[in-house]
Amino acid sequence: MAGVTGQPASENWGHLPARHPSFGRGNREPAHGTERRQGRFDSCRVADDEDGGDIRLQILPGDPLHVFAGDGAMGMIDTRDIAEVAAAVLTEDGHQGREYALTGPAAITYADAAAALAAELGHDVAYVDVPPEVTRQNLAGFGLPADQIEDVLALFSVIRAGYASAVTPTVEQVLGRPARSVATFAHDYRAAFGG
Repeated sequence: MAGVTGQPASENWGHLPARHPSFGRGNREPAHGTERRQGRFDSCRVADDEDGGDIRLQILPGDPLHVFAGDGAMGMIDTRDIAEVAAAVLTEDGHQGREYALTGPAAITYADAAAALAAELGHDVAYVDVPPEVTRQNLAGFGLPADQIEDVLALFSVIRAGYASAVTPTVEQVLGRPARSVATFAHDYRAAFGG
């Protein structure tokens, strides 16, 4: 995910934590001399398809979340909060030369995320910790190149070890309101998850 600095992001494929200037400006100076860092909810899974239609990630009763994350928690953040902070940084004074670490309001596990989805959808959603060899096979089956598969496994090893659990008040400091919780995310995207 170019243009993002800091802790691992929770994405479909994930990327290793990497330090890049913010806002996709390559190796040049960050916009307004400001950098942002974040881990995020899987809202990229609720997106537009190639034809501009919504992709629906339906979670049916009995469908578990399969992730190689163990009991590791992370300060997941809703991508809408990331966008709003980016807009504030780019359009408001007072952000020049600052570096922001963005997180959600709490460090949560994938079991917590499954529980939030279950509460919103009205049926059980289990979290299943998938072994690395199964994750490797599944990602290869989706056509992901071997080096990217190893990046995903490395990312989730960081999460498993508990190194992505930091939480910051930055969203609230910049926007004047708390970061959205995973429960809010589940509620707002309920229809996309089949609820």
